[in-house]
Amino acid sequence: MVIIALLRSSVIIIAVLLLKYFNLLGKTGNELSVWYILPILCTMPLNMMKESFHRILLADSQYKKGNKLSIIYSTVTPLTVFFLVVIFKMGFVGVIISIVASNIINFIVTFIFVNSLYGVSDFSKPYNKIFIKDVFHYGIRGWIGDIAVTTNNRVDQLILGYFLPSASLGLYSICGSIGQILWILPGSIRHILFNKNAGLEKEVDRKTLTSRYHAFFMVTGIVITIGFIVMAKFIVGFLYGKDFLPATVPLQIYLIGTGVYIGTMILTKYFGAAKQIIINSYIQLFSAAIGLITAFLLIGKYGIIGAALSSSLSYIASYFLALYFFKDFKMLINGFVLFFKKGIAA
Repeated sequence: MVIIALLRSSVIIIAVLLLKYFNLLGKTGNELSVWYILPILCTMPLNMMKESFHRILLADSQYKKGNKLSIIYSTVTPLTVFFLVVIFKMGFVGVIISIVASNIINFIVTFIFVNSLYGVSDFSKPYNKIFIKDVFHYGIRGWIGDIAVTTNNRVDQLILGYFLPSASLGLYSICGSIGQILWILPGSIRHILFNKNAGLEKEVDRKTLTSRYHAFFMVTGIVITIGFIVMAKFIVGFLYGKDFLPATVPLQIYLIGTGVYIGTMILTKYFGAAKQIIINSYIQLFSAAIGLITAFLLIGKYGIIGAALSSSLSYIASYFLALYFFKDFKMLINGFVLFFKKGIAA
């Protein structure tokens, strides 16, 4: 886990530095001094190890501890920003310090949680060559998908920053902040689904369970998505003020994609539990490719609306490919029938 986390962070650090060197970070990124970027990049390995340790807890069904950590993660950064920027008036330097401090604090807290359970700091444990080989074989295949997910969630902003001024990027960031709220519930439950699926021996049982969860989250997700789309103008105005209302239409377009992507989040847990992690990577790579191509085609002409449309298309594409790999459409339909008759516990 630690070695894979270090490899992941190394790739990201090198990629960011190369983009900065060739002035490919867009108008906003190119204006930043490298001395602002380096401190954040230096804590990237800690952030990656934190994610790996957090996944250990979820994989062992330690959801209570995992949720506690998630709450800590969501509060540390806002608190540090508030103290350094609002109270101590440190401006942009305060933002950089708060990000670095948050990465360090979150890593330390996560390490303490995980070490108390599994003794990860005990290096006297015997070296298992076969286990390490299996971890790398499985982890690298999944890592490809993780990179694609990160790329897909950020490529629209990167290209938008390249074509348009930072004000447009600020407006568009609202789409991501609000649109991805739809993922909170399925994002927390899908870890339980993964563990349940991994414990089942028969493929038909895994597909049946996945179909029921898929039906539940797609139905509830569609309802919530429609509600967000209808209330988009009010939500933007309430959270950000009337000056940000131009983000309403892009947000509505973006919400369509994030709503559909809920299905992808559920189906990919089936492939992971069935030890077909490479399929998840295929899905995310395909989605990222669609997002990249459509972003270049649409953002230059339509601005933030084009960026929102690009993201939605990539999320929808990932769902259709996940359906293709799942193959058993009849079982998915039966999942909806059982849901409407008896609920998710059927």
